[in-house]
Amino acid sequence: MKRVFLAAAGVVTATVLAGTATADATPSTQTASHKTIAASSSQTEVPAAAASRVSRTNIVRIARSQLGYAERGTTNCTKYGPCEEWCSLFATWVWRRAGVAIPKYAFTGDVYRWGLRHHLAYGKGALRRAKPGDVLLFGTGPGNTRTSTHIGIVEKVSGGRVTLIEGNSANKVRRRSYALTARTFYGGVRP
Repeated sequence: MKRVFLAAAGVVTATVLAGTATADATPSTQTASHKTIAASSSQTEVPAAAASRVSRTNIVRIARSQLGYAERGTTNCTKYGPCEEWCSLFATWVWRRAGVAIPKYAFTGDVYRWGLRHHLAYGKGALRRAKPGDVLLFGTGPGNTRTSTHIGIVEKVSGGRVTLIEGNSANKVRRRSYALTARTFYGGVRP
């Protein structure tokens, strides 16, 4: 039986078999379910089955609810994380609110690497499979901030175009549309 414990320090997964329990409190090795509920300020126990109910519709709804939210001044300070570039902080904030057990990442390439570890990432050749709730990554690869430059949450895909909801787009959360092409995106990650 797997149970997911939520604590301020991160998700703790406990596996109980024949009276023995093991726990993993390392956020980068969350193995019980990639869709466990994000950590809260008080410890809560949630059955792993309940934690697997992540809705793409809910991800898009949460992202839409943030449209127009702007950083304070031009300081990169937002409610999504520390005062730094925040497109990835926004995307992971939305996913966490929707129940995806992803750490709060400030670098877009880390989101892609997380997706690879959890078998949820896809590359340029699979961009046409993007669905609402996914994230798409701008640039040429996850190597560094020059090659992985931005991220957005897929709102809709239609006729070879994708509409994204992006954080830190002209210093606010905005909706933007792009051709769904490998010239713009190096890949995506499913929730």
